[in-house]
Amino acid sequence: MAKIEMADVLTAGRRGGRGRLYAYRVRGLDRSAVVLWIGGLDDEPDQVLALREGDHFRVPLFTTVRQARVYADRRGWRPACPEADTLELGRVQHWLENPARRRVPSGAVLDAWNFFEDLARGLGGVHPLPAQNAMHDSA
Repeated sequence: MAKIEMADVLTAGRRGGRGRLYAYRVRGLDRSAVVLWIGGLDDEPDQVLALREGDHFRVPLFTTVRQARVYADRRGWRPACPEADTLELGRVQHWLENPARRRVPSGAVLDAWNFFEDLARGLGGVHPLPAQNAMHDSA
């Protein structure tokens, strides 16, 4: 199981931590992409990999898992597993088109919430979502 040094990769989020690298497919209604996601060790939070480019950060996006793995391999990072999990945002997008008339897809919304927190953390940004607590953990 590969661990990467965050100091070698990121200057945002949990600087200097360590974590396992994973390819993660994010699929919406009209498009999808693969990102590299870093699972936090111990009490460290997870985050989406983002690289500094000048005064901002960029999330590398890939069409296939293989492309993401080649990108990581060229930088000396080894993903913890060869496959990718998938975040399906289609149900959340469908619900958001008319939330008053549709039932909340609670599991899908929680997965999306977690992903966008991890994305904001990777970008070093402050996200406008309320902080998660025990209620979120039990959802």
